[in-house]
Amino acid sequence: MDGFTAALRDVTLVFGNAEVNDGGQLTVNMQSFLTRNGALEFASDDENFEQWKKDLRSSAKAIGIATNALQLVVTASTPRLKMTDVVLQHPLSKLATLRRRHPLTEPERPRAFRAPNGGCRVDVYICLSASLKRQALKPWRYGTWLGHARFSLSTDLGGFGFVPRALTDELRLELHLPPQTVRYLHVDEDALYEPATDETIEMWVDEAVLTAITRNPKTPGARLFQRQLFIDAIGAATHAYSRSLTADPLGVDDLADCLLGKILDLVAGHAPGETSEQRRTRLDSLLSDVLHRPQRFIAVAEQACGYRKDIEEVLGT
Repeated sequence: MDGFTAALRDVTLVFGNAEVNDGGQLTVNMQSFLTRNGALEFASDDENFEQWKKDLRSSAKAIGIATNALQLVVTASTPRLKMTDVVLQHPLSKLATLRRRHPLTEPERPRAFRAPNGGCRVDVYICLSASLKRQALKPWRYGTWLGHARFSLSTDLGGFGFVPRALTDELRLELHLPPQTVRYLHVDEDALYEPATDETIEMWVDEAVLTAITRNPKTPGARLFQRQLFIDAIGAATHAYSRSLTADPLGVDDLADCLLGKILDLVAGHAPGETSEQRRTRLDSLLSDVLHRPQRFIAVAEQACGYRKDIEEVLGT
């Protein structure tokens, strides 16, 4: 089994122009997360790929398990939203047909790569594809993995996922909301300057609506609604900080670890060829908008998250 683990350490996740090794994590901006293509490279070139496949066969032989009882499985998941898609399931007995570079986001983008708030985890397994005769000190149960590699992708949303919770009838009563309320946000204004967490802003979405989105997240309407929730959360945070900063102005550096610091960093993005001084000037300007023109800042944030594209898709324009 150590042979399988060693072989999987050679696998690389390629995302856009970046590469991630086993156990590594890559952080990108939200737009890149949603649009860049990703792939797994099992070896750096064709020669190493042939050796890699030989190593897998040798590892199977060393533990006395036929390759037709083993498979290579790749999953893409978002633990926060509890969604997992199997993106590759390939028998080790047919390694000759395996591609050295396997696309993860084409032809269809897995749900985890469409959920920037939750991040994405790609897991690669060598596991049993059938139950074997039970033997002491030997894997036999279907699905038991004998080798594992993991790669993580996250967005610069950082510690604030704005992950919605189910809004039930009981919660509507508890929160004193009308019975037909579809979404509700609460900003913990006592924690505005604490390190950002998922609880700085609490978000609830009608239970049936949330279930429908989870089941069909790629429909134009679902994508638009999720984008609107994100903008609503940024808007609620912006107004809360605007009120607070009026009484106690702070600079960009003072806000780096709190929710507003992360929102400013996300909305500013990274302009091609921009120096650190130029980016700092833009951050200062955005912070001034939060303080003096919060609605303009929300409009800039709306553009940064690609809201117009989703509206055009829904309207067919």
